[in-house]
Amino acid sequence: LKGYILASDPTNEGSYKNHPVMKTLDEEKKKLPVKKLIFIKENEKKLTEERRIYILKEYKYDLKSFVKLLAEKKILYIDDEADTGWADSLRKLLFPDSKLTLNESNERSVFLNNNKEEKLVFFKSFQKAEGEITRLNEYSLVFLDLRDKEKDLNIQQPDNLTGMQLLRKIKDQVMGDPSMPVIIFTASNKQWNYERVFAMGANGYWIKESPEFGIDDEYSLINYLKLFNDTKKLIDREYLRTIWQCAKKCNNEIMNHNISAEDKKMISHLLTTAFYGLQY
Repeated sequence: LKGYILASDPTNEGSYKNHPVMKTLDEEKKKLPVKKLIFIKENEKKLTEERRIYILKEYKYDLKSFVKLLAEKKILYIDDEADTGWADSLRKLLFPDSKLTLNESNERSVFLNNNKEEKLVFFKSFQKAEGEITRLNEYSLVFLDLRDKEKDLNIQQPDNLTGMQLLRKIKDQVMGDPSMPVIIFTASNKQWNYERVFAMGANGYWIKESPEFGIDDEYSLINYLKLFNDTKKLIDREYLRTIWQCAKKCNNEIMNHNISAEDKKMISHLLTTAFYGLQY
């Protein structure tokens, strides 16, 4: 959350300290067991202005170009905890200079700009979000949580997580769109989840902050910049979506030609492999 607050001006060392979100976080820390609070205090690091500027340069931070890049984009966000502050945090991260209005409902909630254009659409229900798969062409990027806190409470296998099942449907070559970039947006830092989502076609992985590991300014800033750079990189490569549509069209044309089934299969495999080689 510190990263979210810093989005408008990451060089301002004290910009987040008096923010209501940080005051709430401080209140929550007071409720923690004494040992946990001592752990946080002992590991809390202060970020000097010199170090902050160095990190920004290392990550090639350019807010103006980022704002311009996302100005005409529409983002999809799926998370059962979206309405607990994460949707608003994501809005601040992605559209820091935009005045967006929230149109909230139990099914499909939307942040609209002044022209009533949809900029950030979010779902709290994974099941209801499935209907949006048929409209993926309207979006430039998907942020997807991995775990439904109620349905996935006792699930250990990554492939059985609700978010993983939805990722599979989004990346499906027939019903979905393999070229749609997806960033996993989760509180899970488990290595096996990380490895598996990339094997299933995810294009990025961002860990939500918590007092467990998001306890100092440097972590918050770097965590934000990683999300910033991943988002920029994936939207910069939007041309891959055109390449996928061309490959899909070519594949459909080949199926109508009078050549052997073996040749059709080989050509289809080459087209698909070429696309995945470019994307990953």
